Amino acid sequence: CEASGDMGPAGSPVASALVGALRDMVPEVRQSAAEAYWKVDSTAAVQALTAAAKEGDVPVRLTALAALGERGSSADPAVPVIGELLSDSSDTVRTASAQALKNIATDTAKKILAAYREKQQLADINRLTGELKKSTEPMKEAVEALIKIGPPVVPSVTPQIGRASCRERV
Repeated sequence: CEASGDMGPAGSPVASALVGALRDMVPEVRQSAAEAYWKVDSTAAVQALTAAAKEGDVPVRLTALAALGERGSSADPAVPVIGELLSDSSDTVRTASAQALKNIATDTAKKILAAYREKQQLADINRLTGELKKSTEPMKEAVEALIKIGPPVVPSVTPQIGRASCRERV
């Protein structure tokens, strides 16, 4: 089911039906309802999409997060929930949450995203430190040098460290 055109205000019968469809038992119906909310720019739509992002199946959650990101700063009320989803068990939900925050781009969204990125960098440093403990001497020296450089280098070296560690263990 695809929606097109102007859906009218959030209190309209169409918007009310979409809110109900977001609670449907069939995942495809919930996903279509979330997609249709892309056409509605209102407080009720942001609230419904926030609930769908938090409680739906992964495809529905991803669609709701994308829709919230498309709303830009008008989705700011959803930012705390989207921030919580940065810790979701699904990699795709975490990625979609980060993208939604980037697109919403309010001060609060930027702060949450910056804190998340810093936390990720620290996790990468901890992982690299763990690799250091298992690595050969040349690898240890290289990692020690990278640690001295600090967090800015982590994103560029993490994949190489992982590949080198895998080769060493074979």
